[in-house]
Formats: sequence, C-alpha cells, structure tokens
Amino acid sequence: MSETMTETKPEAMTDNIKAQRVRIIREVEAAALHDATGKLPWRPSWSAYFGSRAGLLEALATRRQCLALIDVDTLPDEGSRAMVARRLHRTNAGLERILTRYGGPAALELTA
Repeated sequence: MSETMTETKPEAMTDNIKAQRVRIIREVEAAALHDATGKLPWRPSWSAYFGSRAGLLEALATRRQCLALIDVDTLPDEGSRAMVARRLHRTNAGLERILTRYGGPAALELTA
C-alpha cells in the first residue's frame, strides 16, 4: 500500500449500538414465538443497526449458533436446567422457522 493510500477501518460498534441490536434480536425472537409462519419482522428504523433485512437475518443466524453452544448441564440444579432448556428450545424453534423460510441473507435480498 502506498503512503498516499490509507486503509479505512470500519467504526467499532458502540455499547449503545450493541444494546440496540440485542434488544431488536430479542424482540424478533419474541415475535417468532407467536408466529408459526417464520415471517421476519422488520421496521425501517432497524436499518440503522443491521443495514437491511439480510443483515438482521445474519445476526439471527449468529444468535442461533451462540444459543447452540449453551450447555444446560452446567447449571446447578435440575429446575434451572429444565427451565433454560425449555426457553432455548422455544427460542431456537422460532429462529429456525425464520431462517428456514428465508434460506439465508442472499435469498432474503431476492424476496424482501
């Protein structure tokens, strides 16, 4: 790279942006619990945090991967393990319906 060309780095996500993204993902998860169709909820204001529906879909896919890493067997008692396992199952089922319906971010761009 020459001295006149500088590499631009993407801006780091602020804590506020991270918090808003988490809030939106949780809102989508909650909506998915009650919508068996797998329709991806979308609000125009969310584009500030995800860019597009495809960006939100990517974030949901990442969320599903993170949830898959949770080991409920490490929780201290059977009641906690059962409760967390039920919540994970419901949340994952909702995410799975959305991800299955759209097939991935590239497919979403074609159908949105």
